[in-house]
Amino acid sequence: MLTDPRVTAFCSGDGPEIFRPVAYPTEVWYPDPLDVEAIYADARELYELLLRRATAPDSGQKVGRILLLRGESGSGKTHLMRAFRTRTHQLALGYFGYMQMTTSSGNYSRYILQKLIDSLDQPYYTTPASPDITTGLMRLSTAVAESTCLAREKVQRLLDDELEHDERAALVLDLADDAVCDPLLRDTPLDLVRSMLFLQSRHPAIRSRVMKYLRAESLSDHDRQRLGGISPLDRDESAQDMIERLGRLMWTVHGAALILCVDQLEDIALYDGAEDKFRRAIKGLTQVAAQVPSSLIVIACLEDYYDKLRGHLDKSALDRLENDPAPLTLPGGRTWDEIRAIVALHLNYLFEMHEVPISDQRSTDPMPAAMLRAQVKQTTRTVLTTCKVYRDACVRAGRLVTLDEEGAPAVSPAPARDDQEAACQKFDQDWNDFLVSFEQRPLEDDQRQADLLAESIELCSDETESGCRFTTDSNGLETLVFIVAGEGDDRTAHCLVRLCNNAPRGGSLGKQIEGLLKLAGSTPPGTTPVVVRCTEYQPKTPKSAIAGLFAQLYAQAGRYVIVRDSDWRIMAAIQQFRLREQEKPHFGTWLRRAQPLVRLKSLRDVLALDAPTHRWERPAVVPSDPGVAADTAHAAAGENADHAWGESGPDERECGAIAAAGGHGATTQGNTELLVGHSRNRAQQPMLIPIESMTLHTAFLGSTGSGKTTAALNLIEQLLLRGIPALL
Repeated sequence: MLTDPRVTAFCSGDGPEIFRPVAYPTEVWYPDPLDVEAIYADARELYELLLRRATAPDSGQKVGRILLLRGESGSGKTHLMRAFRTRTHQLALGYFGYMQMTTSSGNYSRYILQKLIDSLDQPYYTTPASPDITTGLMRLSTAVAESTCLAREKVQRLLDDELEHDERAALVLDLADDAVCDPLLRDTPLDLVRSMLFLQSRHPAIRSRVMKYLRAESLSDHDRQRLGGISPLDRDESAQDMIERLGRLMWTVHGAALILCVDQLEDIALYDGAEDKFRRAIKGLTQVAAQVPSSLIVIACLEDYYDKLRGHLDKSALDRLENDPAPLTLPGGRTWDEIRAIVALHLNYLFEMHEVPISDQRSTDPMPAAMLRAQVKQTTRTVLTTCKVYRDACVRAGRLVTLDEEGAPAVSPAPARDDQEAACQKFDQDWNDFLVSFEQRPLEDDQRQADLLAESIELCSDETESGCRFTTDSNGLETLVFIVAGEGDDRTAHCLVRLCNNAPRGGSLGKQIEGLLKLAGSTPPGTTPVVVRCTEYQPKTPKSAIAGLFAQLYAQAGRYVIVRDSDWRIMAAIQQFRLREQEKPHFGTWLRRAQPLVRLKSLRDVLALDAPTHRWERPAVVPSDPGVAADTAHAAAGENADHAWGESGPDERECGAIAAAGGHGATTQGNTELLVGHSRNRAQQPMLIPIESMTLHTAFLGSTGSGKTTAALNLIEQLLLRGIPALL
């Protein structure tokens, strides 16, 4: 009797957790592959209408607008915010600031500014097929640097980052004076222009100081000297000024809106004096709308909480919240069609990871239909929780489990104790407030950053539910990471992480990467090289030596990770927060639930926690000898041909990584083979094809969204770079 591959995949513990019922703030910055666009379609349409009105050149809009979304707990408000962010940046119509109001801050403008800067320090719009690492801040910075009044050679000197501190400061001051001569920028505050230009240098210590300025934090005399005498905006009212300045700059350089999305406004009720805090929070938001005409404020709140506290607002605030447009109530209960769409999309994501054929006729199998029918009129969170409980039970049993009389899984999750819930909720509030008030000293040298990164990797061990452990052995800027799969499992993987912050000019960055690749080959077999930088860098030309080194990095299943200022700040802050709180009851439970480090995209990328295969598995070794490499790769391709490609083609993330490397194939194979991607089995071998085979017609077959076009373009580019004519 043949086993249904869908059941096998469903009952396997391999692959991602697909039925996570809670959306986390760190996920907002990336498009959601599990978004069902039909859910809350009216809210999406209204949001896009308001966004287009705010950015219409002839809109004549005098003030920003406020959209109030009301709904019950678990209805999917945070998920909808994520969809708003994706759509905004997909259309390039705005800059999206996201924040949850789990704070007792007395200065809501400062809190909003901190969260806005954290949001702008994320990639503006990146997808697996188009892995653009440019942040919102760098996008603004580049727009200022491209002012028509600026001499290109001066800007290039800044980009090359080969200047001494005094030279850099003098150059930025000179460029800023020229920039404000541009009619477009003449009304922009001079210090804000200077800060944007300083970001172009991509110098980590300079960037750290610019971020302090943008956060309206205090600057020491030394900090100000490094920034050419910029005056800090550190008064109580300065945060509101900075928000308005950034919003106006977005409109000036891109005709883009400032979007502030405030989630979980009801969390203010957790603090004493909730009515006063509610009024002050709304006042701060309405001030932004009043001062930045191109702004759009989205507020998500529990319906009963808003109804309870709206009476404490004056008529002016109520008019701003409840007129143009009127509040929108999100229905919490899901329909049968919506439940089927949610479950089918989540299952398809799992089956694609396991390369199992997808069936439209059996879109929700092997989920029991009776169990799903019982979820009609339940919230999205309840639907996902029920599916998660059932799948977890099946994974533990290694088979499909039976249901009880009420259509629920025979195993249900243990309820959390009230004291534990209360403690974790308090830790959430305290951590959020601690982070907002935390002012990190600029990390002056790479060694301090490397040490902080190594310490943070080890602390990730305390945040994993699976028992996965991370230990490190550091030597200067290099850190060898040992990843142990989990409790009772002695399998270990290794990755060699190196901080490579040097500038590319003069081959300095190339030497760092080259040294990492060589050292990775002399460490334990299967060690993955990981390049870490604080600022963005992409090879300018695909034929450059540095592009070749990046291609070699990817050919060895290596990774390239950007650790942004906001991530460094969290790494430094959580260490101090742990020292203050770690002796309190349930702190360990909170760490495993909140995962302040493990949820950072940079650390997840360093440790490959989102890899489609077992994250602790060793990557394939790519030998340095071209002949051996070719034989090994072909043997691997033949051995895994049935399950490395399946019907869906190479993973889009893999193709994107190859494209980011400048289109090169694996340089260790010389000019005889092309790199298509990596297998999606546990070994993740490079998938190579000989150039000679490209003399015949080649077809790329796969399902929608599987990466066919990306893979084809990648091969075409590799052929053209070798001087071989190709037709797509």
